[in-house]
Amino acid sequence: MNKDIKLAWACLEYEYRPKTPDWFWFVASGALLVVIIAILMRNFLFAVFVIIAAFVVAVLGTKKPQKINFAISAKGIEIEKQVYLYKELESFWINYNPPRKKELIVKSKKKFVGLIKIPLDNTDPNLIRKKLARVLKEEEIEESLIETIADWLGF
Repeated sequence: MNKDIKLAWACLEYEYRPKTPDWFWFVASGALLVVIIAILMRNFLFAVFVIIAAFVVAVLGTKKPQKINFAISAKGIEIEKQVYLYKELESFWINYNPPRKKELIVKSKKKFVGLIKIPLDNTDPNLIRKKLARVLKEEEIEESLIETIADWLGF
């Protein structure tokens, strides 16, 4: 971490929700349904892709989150050793609706980076807003349909 850190915190990279056997059955039956449809449409490559994707979703569903260090410094936003410079960032939004949502969402100017979501845990959102508003534009960033579905599924 830099010596010029203004605000730093550490928390789990995401909220872990234990998966029940029903959750795995739901993933498997959904994948099976899509595979059957793909085979009926003679799209075998898509069927293989769905099987692989379902396996990856099941494996990731069992993964426990790691504790990550976050910081807001004079240079930019730091996540572990990765620094996102302010000049490469477009805007930020604090999605704060406790206890469910407590996160900082940062939009990058780079096309392939997309949205950077940072959990806030017990960090004061007003303090973060105050620090970031000096260097970035505050702009409401809504969750995509994929993110809403992932949240509903427990990711």
